[in-house]
Amino acid sequence: MLDYSNPVKFMQYPFTNGDSFTDTYSGPAELDGEAYYQRSGSITVTADGFGTVITPEGAVPNVLRVHSVETHTDNPSLGSNIDFVYDTYKWLAPGIKVPILTVTHYTRTSNGTVFEDTYTGVVGSFEGIGMVEGQANSFGAAAWPNPATGSTDLLFSCGGGLDLTISLLDATGREVRSWQQVTTAPGIQRRALDLIGLAPGAHLVRIMDTNGKASTCRLVTF
Repeated sequence: MLDYSNPVKFMQYPFTNGDSFTDTYSGPAELDGEAYYQRSGSITVTADGFGTVITPEGAVPNVLRVHSVETHTDNPSLGSNIDFVYDTYKWLAPGIKVPILTVTHYTRTSNGTVFEDTYTGVVGSFEGIGMVEGQANSFGAAAWPNPATGSTDLLFSCGGGLDLTISLLDATGREVRSWQQVTTAPGIQRRALDLIGLAPGAHLVRIMDTNGKASTCRLVTF
């Protein structure tokens, strides 16, 4: 167990294209109640890009690319220091509570021997512990373009096998449009919303499953 005396900060909010921060951290690790090694390191996180990501599940617009470089050294109670570098790119979209895409290049150096590996993850195909669960439990929403006229795409992530009702509410809370959608697999869901004939103004898009779990996002029409 790693007990940070100086915690690591992986992200700060708000965070937009061009933003950057650096943080340092340290703390001891214990194994069976005894000191195992001391870790110290730093991380630099930069939002360095903005645009559209094309995945096996389709194109996702309005995506922020976040680049992080994390380096740390483990100083074991016995043996030589071990140096680690994680060079990671993540692509994040509003309403999607896990990264659209993650690419990490990993380097470990011990006693002059270097081990390197690269691994990737795409939302909808995660197999690591916690990723499937996080994806299934995430239930966010974002519309693009926004403001919109004529139509917009609703993007959200959730688990599979859900029977969803998508409602469009006006400023008074009155439902002015509704759609039904059934998800077959977890991951990014996309639904085109027909806005033709809709009065201009502020609206609320609400996604609700049969258990009453809901998420909303704001949509402006003109």
